[in-house]
Amino acid sequence: MEAEIDKSGMEQLAAVYGLLGKLWVEEVDLTTLHALASPPLKDVWISLGGHVPEDTDEPTIETLAVDYCQLFIGPGQPVSPVQSVWLENRFEGAAAVSMQTFFDLLPDYQPPEKIADHIGNQFDYLAELFARAATDPNPTSYLGLARNFMPKHLNWTDPFFDQVEARAETDFYRGLARVTRSFLDQ
Repeated sequence: MEAEIDKSGMEQLAAVYGLLGKLWVEEVDLTTLHALASPPLKDVWISLGGHVPEDTDEPTIETLAVDYCQLFIGPGQPVSPVQSVWLENRFEGAAAVSMQTFFDLLPDYQPPEKIADHIGNQFDYLAELFARAATDPNPTSYLGLARNFMPKHLNWTDPFFDQVEARAETDFYRGLARVTRSFLDQ
């Protein structure tokens, strides 16, 4: 991994993981939606299977917020964005403990979501690793953490993405699942 990724590549990975983390942790906001609707990000987003609504205004943001809430919060039967739920059928399982161990390895790192093994935290953590690697003259330790982290904490996502695609009411969130899966596959 170290030989394949230069500083610019690490910065780009940090940006992509950061964006994905943000989109999984909270409803898309107007600023982020406008960024996704602007080239060159729009072209990349669409090429990975994403969808950008034609209208990027407040009513669209409200529609997307409702879809986010019905998908991940409830009422009803939300799709859990939490690794322990998928692997152990409970919150705060071994995956959450493992995530906290990884968090503790980065001084001053605070995940955006309270649930340690939330998919948004997993992407945010990777964004932090690559951002720190990009500024460190010897990024080996950060890249090693990423290499160790990914198979432990991104090995559960396919059924999650399948459920999001099947249950989302907007093309945007179906597209978010496709983009994320496509990015991980690459």
